[in-house]
Amino acid sequence: MTARELALLQGGTTASPPSATPKSPYRSKLEARYAMHLEALRLDGQIAQWTYEPVKFRLGLPGRRCWYTIDFEVVVSHLPGHVQIEYHAVTGYTRDDARVKIEAVANLYSWYTFVIIREDRHATCEGWTREVVGTKKGMPSNV
Repeated sequence: MTARELALLQGGTTASPPSATPKSPYRSKLEARYAMHLEALRLDGQIAQWTYEPVKFRLGLPGRRCWYTIDFEVVVSHLPGHVQIEYHAVTGYTRDDARVKIEAVANLYSWYTFVIIREDRHATCEGWTREVVGTKKGMPSNV
């Protein structure tokens, strides 16, 4: 999270000098909004930490160059000493090829939880809906 995003989150000013306009580390405004949501959850103690694009997952056979870069890694701490790692893919809509890739990753790396996150202004959880994909469908989470 950048200092500017943290200032926004804390209700501070967003003004910056014209010469100091840092490029956002996020690929989209939607990802930037979700990062702010995750940071609010972290500050509230609902998650332990989060990281943007922390890892690439390899798909297919060795020698093939098919990779999937996940948007966010979220570490959820339900009980002291027990953590759960979730990987969140943030999307405004899901194209067929993206869905196939995240489902393939979720099945290959089934010890993690993979979640498709969509912005939804009518959602009950602060404007975001969750869809768990792969073999862990139906597992509870508080994120």
